[in-house]
Amino acid sequence: VFLVDLSLEHQPLTIVDENTRVLSNGNFQGEVVKFPDVSVLKSVCSTHTISVVPEPQFFAARDYIKKSEHMSNIVKANKKVVVVAKQPVTELALIMDSVAGFIFEEGSLLCHLGIILREAHIPAVFLDNALLAIEDGANLMCFDGKVKIG
Repeated sequence: VFLVDLSLEHQPLTIVDENTRVLSNGNFQGEVVKFPDVSVLKSVCSTHTISVVPEPQFFAARDYIKKSEHMSNIVKANKKVVVVAKQPVTELALIMDSVAGFIFEEGSLLCHLGIILREAHIPAVFLDNALLAIEDGANLMCFDGKVKIG
């Protein structure tokens, strides 16, 4: 099954079976950073209510966020992390170049961040109660949509 939305994205979502809850295909591993509150991203993004911003504005917001104290645990030198968050909000695109993969508790397969992640080849999955089940700093691996901790 292939799902393609009206944006005509070049990396359509492939669903392996009805039980797979994959937002963006691919495997990933890394140290977990829980990010339960995206308000820190929204507070520095004056354009958070729209999906498309001029490139200079995007890079300016990304640079500002990466320098903020709230993001120091996510943006680590030469180390990609696994971000665990409630929902795939568009503002997370600002940090995606520092992320090996995402785990979300809820969201839509055709959300804007899902499209961006598929285009950028950054894997993401949905996992119920991920913020409760996964500890900060845990080593995590996701292979074929299956999450393994430890």
